[in-house]
Amino acid sequence: RARSTAPDWAYNDKEINKVFMTLKQRFADTWQATLNATHSEVEFDSKMMYVDAYVNKADGMLVGPYSNYGPGFDYVGGTGWNSGKRKVDALDLFADGSYELFGRQHNLMFGGSYSKQNNRYFSSWANIFPDEIGSFYNFNGNF
Repeated sequence: RARSTAPDWAYNDKEINKVFMTLKQRFADTWQATLNATHSEVEFDSKMMYVDAYVNKADGMLVGPYSNYGPGFDYVGGTGWNSGKRKVDALDLFADGSYELFGRQHNLMFGGSYSKQNNRYFSSWANIFPDEIGSFYNFNGNF
């Protein structure tokens, strides 16, 4: 029988907005400059739960993979809330073209990039212990 550990209250919302532009300018017949600009904003909000444990087949109790490390390491999962916003501005400028030197034709490309990122993250997290879930055989995802 299939079981899910996803609680009814879990969600993961994300909104991504991005604008960009490219500007190209030709110089003479063989040179071109290109400017790329990008601005993006990401907002996210999530409340999740995960289970990271083995199931004792006899009684359905969960056993954490780190429980042999000692007291406090017997957690079998976690739950948490995460929220934040990220803004990124980026510019790329480069030029390319051909020229003659020493009687031969050459191609050259040069340029540079700039990027600025601003992140604001807020989170809260808690470990889940076996007695908080009880038998996995009776667990309905609500915690």
